Amino acid sequence: MTLPSSVLFIVGMHRSGTSFLGECCGALRWTIPRDAGGPAADNPRGHFEPQAVVALNDALLAETGAIWQRIAPPT
Repeated sequence: MTLPSSVLFIVGMHRSGTSFLGECCGALRWTIPRDAGGPAADNPRGHFEPQAVVALNDALLAETGAIWQRIAPPT
């Protein structure tokens, strides 16, 4: 397996354009994650975030009692 010479991390808040930017990177021939999220009612073109990273983020938030839908300090 050949490792990539560079890696691009797209970081942003929910509904901030991260899926769009991920899709653009794919159109520019960057390799996008194989486990990228598929279409949904709120994003029919699909989500381009790796689901493993989404799950990791949710797990880290859960450990502190936080969730991404709530704007408040962790409990």
